[in-house]
Amino acid sequence: MADVAPIFAEAMALHKAGRLDDAERIYGRILAAQPKHFDSLHLLGVIFLQRGDAAAAVRQIGAALKVEPGHILALNNRGNAFQQLQRFGDALASYDRALSVRPDYAEALTNRGVTLNALRRFDEALASYDRAIILRPDSIEAHSNRGNVLQELNRLEEALASFDRALALRPDYAEAHYNRGNTLHALKRYDQALASHDRALAARPDYVDALTNRGVSLHALKRYDEALASLDRALALHPDNVEALTNRGVTLNALKRYDEALISYGGALALCPHDTDALTNRGVALHELQRIDEALESYDRALTLRPDDAQALSNRGHSLHELKRFEESLSSCDRALALRPEFADAQAMLSMACSGSKRRWRATTKRWRCNRIPPRRSATGGSRSMLSSGSTMSWRAMRVLSPYNRIVPTPISMPVGAGCCAAIFAALTSTSGGGKPTGQNI
Repeated sequence: MADVAPIFAEAMALHKAGRLDDAERIYGRILAAQPKHFDSLHLLGVIFLQRGDAAAAVRQIGAALKVEPGHILALNNRGNAFQQLQRFGDALASYDRALSVRPDYAEALTNRGVTLNALRRFDEALASYDRAIILRPDSIEAHSNRGNVLQELNRLEEALASFDRALALRPDYAEAHYNRGNTLHALKRYDQALASHDRALAARPDYVDALTNRGVSLHALKRYDEALASLDRALALHPDNVEALTNRGVTLNALKRYDEALISYGGALALCPHDTDALTNRGVALHELQRIDEALESYDRALTLRPDDAQALSNRGHSLHELKRFEESLSSCDRALALRPEFADAQAMLSMACSGSKRRWRATTKRWRCNRIPPRRSATGGSRSMLSSGSTMSWRAMRVLSPYNRIVPTPISMPVGAGCCAAIFAALTSTSGGGKPTGQNI
């Protein structure tokens, strides 16, 4: 095969059209005749990456880089493959190698920021995004991913501004709407968070994470039936979604459907036995069903995994009080308050526990006189002392989960070049065969 240019052009056209199997066959024919044909080696690796076989993509793009070690598109795409494998150190090295060849390579700077975010090196990630935006002010991914880092740094209003800039450039960008909704939820602007999640779903109706976090925002608005419907839609699309299962249980707790809640928590724990949120909220449902020993066991399992969980410690104290194990109840509440001195649930629980513990009542009463908390308003507007030993505590043991940083990395950061081949084909067709591209990436 003396001249591969015509057949390579045919393979690129098929690849661009999404006919990956046909393109793969032709790339293979070219490589059988010319084993070091760089573009075929590289684009075959891109096909593997598009199919989700990141390990094969790393190997194949690595073979291309042996032919042209400094090819920035291949280095960038290999970095994306390493990201999919969560080999973040290798991804960072690949992007840095591309930037050593071309320091103004905006796409590599953006993808480098995604990797630094995954490594929780947020200040460095922010600097990488800022450099990318200086070079490419219209980079939608850089603006959106910059918002994610700002959210991690708790600079929430700045995060919103970044998402808004991304959406000004692409109003139907589902990831930016989703991440904007997460930020608004963190700001307790739940109605606006709900609207952002709805916009994400208008752009992508099968967006499972948006359906899940939409349910969380509806729960915060106490629209529990709607929250449950949103979570059920998420689970219909992805039955093994741990976040949706756990939050479904939380919502069923709020609806006092505790037996059903236990089924949801059981599903979450079957998939992820060490999920402390599912264990803690499972304990709440068991307590409400008066299965106190089982509730205590669930809290203990959660605390074995996360000993500094003040909510689980407070709930544990309540279950121990029900079992009349007052000294242990006091100890659990003390630990909760040591972690969160302002924690009203633990303060109220401590007051109740003291009423059953003669040995510690005097010392604890003295401490409360020194650290009295303001009374909490009742539903009727009157005051209710949290220290009254004969009162019944309003037990708020259940918490609404915010699964924004759990299994699926949320907020979601999008590597540049994750889904479209058009730019790389434009770069390749502007050169002959294995010539140097313009710096665009897939």
